[in-house]
Amino acid sequence: MIVDFGADSCDPYKKMAPLLIELNQELRGKAVVKFVDVWKNGQATAGLPIQAIPTQFFFNEDGSPMCPLI
Repeated sequence: MIVDFGADSCDPYKKMAPLLIELNQELRGKAVVKFVDVWKNGQATAGLPIQAIPTQFFFNEDGSPMCPLI
């Protein structure tokens, strides 16, 4: 799973959103791409080293984060 942590009001996210939707479609059956608005769902970032948005994380099948890409 790839999770993009950002905000609906974030200009970089607005530019990335179409690419993330396309990536989700291309990876169908192999991986899932999701978006989390950190302003609306701050608890979703608990324990993750997010210092800027947008930040993308890859998660293993067990739910543990693999590697952040900032």
